Amino acid sequence: MSKISTRIILPVCALLALSWTAIAQTTNATIVGDVTDQNGGLIAGANIIVKNAATGVIRELKSNDLGSFRVFQLTQPSQLR
Repeated sequence: MSKISTRIILPVCALLALSWTAIAQTTNATIVGDVTDQNGGLIAGANIIVKNAATGVIRELKSNDLGSFRVFQLTQPSQLR
């Protein structure tokens, strides 16, 4: 490979690699957890409420049959309560 093609190919590859990581960044969050009682037993069907303090948007859901839950695509994660 000539010096000219190396001088062109390497920077282009570096730019592509860096741009790919920029695309992967997001400002959304996901909360994942289990709902348990005082003794550590899992609670199925528990009510879960997540509120964004900045926007007032509320997301409500229930834990699954195993007491687990997931809340996807929450915006402004630093403002969640």
